[in-house]
Order: sequence, then C-alpha cells, then structure tokens
Amino acid sequence: MKVMRLILVILFLLNLSITCGDGLEDEFRDPPERTRPWCYWFFLDGDITEEGITKYLEKMKELGVQQAIIMHVQNGRPNTGLSRILEHKA
Repeated sequence: MKVMRLILVILFLLNLSITCGDGLEDEFRDPPERTRPWCYWFFLDGDITEEGITKYLEKMKELGVQQAIIMHVQNGRPNTGLSRILEHKA
C-alpha cells in the first residue's frame, strides 16, 4: 500500500514537472510584465541635463527596465541641470 502511494506521488510530480516545465521556459525567455526589472532613479540636486535624461531612458529601455521611480533629492548644493530644464519648459 505504501509503495503504491509512493508510485502515485512520483507519477503525479513527474507529470506536474513536465506540464509546468514548458511554461517556465517560455516565461524565462520572454518574462511577463509583472516580473520585468525596475529601478530607483535619483536626481541629486538637479544635476542632470535633458540629454542625460534621454540617454538614461533609452539605455533603460534597451536593457529591459520597465519602470523607474524617479526622485529629485536635495543635498544642499545649488540646483544645476534640472532646474534649468524645468525653467526652460515653463
């Protein structure tokens, strides 16, 4: 009786691994949106340029980064690039 249960469990696990294996391989090659990488992106004292932003975004897209949490962090230095970009756009 114990041997029969063991055989059934092994067969069930083998069947499960075979049916799940194909989907896992496909998801590994082309990950779903919910599993794609994201990042934090800090502008320290606005030290960024419009060209820099564009290059970073293009590189993130090339690398597969799907999201970015962007923050402007003040460290006490005078604002440089970001404030000029925002003033120019206004």
